[in-house]
Amino acid sequence: MRILACIYLALAFIASSATLVFSQDDSPLDAFMEAEKLEAELQWLKDETYVITASKTLEHIKKTAASVTVITDKEIRNMGARNLMDVLSTVPGLGVTIHNYGWYELESRGVKTTESDKILIMLNSHPLNVIYNGGALRNYHDLIIENIRKIEIIRGPGSAIYGANAFLAVVNILTKEAEDVDGAEFTSGGGSYGTQQYNLMLGKEIKDLDIFANFNFLDSGGFKGFVPRDTQTSNDEGMGTNASKAPGYTNSRLWKYDLDFGAGYRDFAFKGRYIRDKRGLFSGVANALDDKGYLKLENYFLELSYSRAIAANLDFSAKVYRDYSFRDSFYVVFPQGYASSQGAFPEGFLGAPTEKNTKHGAEIQLTWDWNDSNKAIFGAMGEYQRQFDVRQKLNFDPLTGAPLGSFQDVTPWANWNKNVSRNVWAVYGEDIFDVMDNLRLTAGARYDRYNDFGGTFNPRAGLVWEFINGYDLKLLHGRAFRAPSFIDMYDINNPVISGNPNLKPEKINTLEASVGAEFTESISSRITLFRNSIRDVIAQSDPDPVTGLRVYENSQNVISEGVELEMKAKLHEGSYLAMNYTFQNPREKITGRLADVPSNKGNIMANWEINEIFHLYGHLFLKGRTPRADGDTRSDVPGYGTVDATLMARNFLKGWEGLELRFSMYNLLDKKYADPAPAGTLPEDYPRPGRSVLGEVRYMFD
Repeated sequence: MRILACIYLALAFIASSATLVFSQDDSPLDAFMEAEKLEAELQWLKDETYVITASKTLEHIKKTAASVTVITDKEIRNMGARNLMDVLSTVPGLGVTIHNYGWYELESRGVKTTESDKILIMLNSHPLNVIYNGGALRNYHDLIIENIRKIEIIRGPGSAIYGANAFLAVVNILTKEAEDVDGAEFTSGGGSYGTQQYNLMLGKEIKDLDIFANFNFLDSGGFKGFVPRDTQTSNDEGMGTNASKAPGYTNSRLWKYDLDFGAGYRDFAFKGRYIRDKRGLFSGVANALDDKGYLKLENYFLELSYSRAIAANLDFSAKVYRDYSFRDSFYVVFPQGYASSQGAFPEGFLGAPTEKNTKHGAEIQLTWDWNDSNKAIFGAMGEYQRQFDVRQKLNFDPLTGAPLGSFQDVTPWANWNKNVSRNVWAVYGEDIFDVMDNLRLTAGARYDRYNDFGGTFNPRAGLVWEFINGYDLKLLHGRAFRAPSFIDMYDINNPVISGNPNLKPEKINTLEASVGAEFTESISSRITLFRNSIRDVIAQSDPDPVTGLRVYENSQNVISEGVELEMKAKLHEGSYLAMNYTFQNPREKITGRLADVPSNKGNIMANWEINEIFHLYGHLFLKGRTPRADGDTRSDVPGYGTVDATLMARNFLKGWEGLELRFSMYNLLDKKYADPAPAGTLPEDYPRPGRSVLGEVRYMFD
């Protein structure tokens, strides 16, 4: 913690000094300011300073009652991000780690779950969290960045506006529209692990009609991390077998199609997203290396919306939508050649669970500016959630482990979950009151009603006071909930864990105090203190003394406290130095410190516009040691630092002004590091990539 804090303060001093040098009146850089660049800069500043996610209406970021981070498309492009997780890993209070199935886990303010189900992920304000596991990242963690206009991240609860899963944070990904493209853009890239990616973006405004489409194809062999021992290694040693594929390598193979499309005509807008992919299972379902297993996902959503000003001070909006997700998977629980007391499994334990999920819903909202200092928002929604075609194929009895003699459909007697549905309706309201020009009070609440566990009421309130010009204070309070997922409630025929249909929603109370300062026109900083009190956390019970079976139950209460520091210095025309540092102290009230999350982490990002052609970006990520769970005798996971760098070139060929080249190198110093793996799985944790490269060519057509 001391080292990171010292680095933060030292760089703050450097940024202050550099800014003073660059801001001298006689700086020769003033000569390079052109009208076109100034217009682009003003648009970038607008995207940075106005947000819609915190209150479902456009607000200045300094006045909004939330801890907000905004990352624009320009920043995303500069940093050389490969996907959504690369971007979110730079945000204070957030952390990214790998799961043994191969998707990413997103931690917020010291709290992490396998499915990242306590964070609401939205695409153009459309929730992406799926109902069978409550999270979005199994299906959407590697969202492409080519069509993103900006990302708004709200750290803290958002259920007072958005309902379920807006528990610890809300991530709203806002994509480009026809006016942002006004032509065509093609990108081709490739690099380490046999990666190749192609992206075509189209956008055009034709009178009252706007049309946008983006198509992306990605094919990658994926990072192959070395694993000296896995869970099957221990089984082999105890049973005298030789079934493990360790020492061996993880399987991160990925193949993906991604289609984003939309159209607007006057007051109507239609948007949709279709994604289909197939990927390897990284270290395997049971943390036993599996080079045959895969996860196939198919997801789409369709949304039709209508917005109109029905009076001078009254706006009306409505939308209807349909979401669909399909999971088809195959795994080898223990590799080929496994033998047990029940019999031999020459092909290993084979499994193939599948399910489909849909959401059909509608929402209406009224935004009323009832005077110059007061704005009110009212809304209502209803949604029908359905899980169906839940099926399973196995070559073993899931309860006894006995062989079945063939790989067969066991759905009638040994399915893994249930066909089930759920109805949800909600009403919400919020008032934004400017008591004075420098004092804003925001208060709101939402009531959600579920047919399977009842109702939940979640208020929020915030006071924002600019007590001195350029200096503001935010005092925030909010409550939120996470609805039990279908996995939590209805998992069946599993010898280790069982669902519980009587679960209650998880609940959180959050207090935040934040002070922001604009020391000069170029230097800004913010410090945020937070305290999360979480109760009725859904966790696995202790094993039954007879059967050994665990059950999901509302059994834990968690406290998470900490501080987030941020600073940004705009040096000159597009160049900047930014840094953030997070200290967090999460703990379970009875058992103490939570495992698998670090206390300290930070980012240092430098962006240098060398000249009109070349641009250089560097990113240093620092992470402190990560503690183990109680009873895990291994040493804590060591802390580490990694460096990424991106070099871009544009406007270097006359007549080819739309051409841009980008070359990125990740983990530049080839640092060896790992993400924490649970006890009894991979003794040396989940390996992460060494040095890798990615090159891209982009051309923008008028």
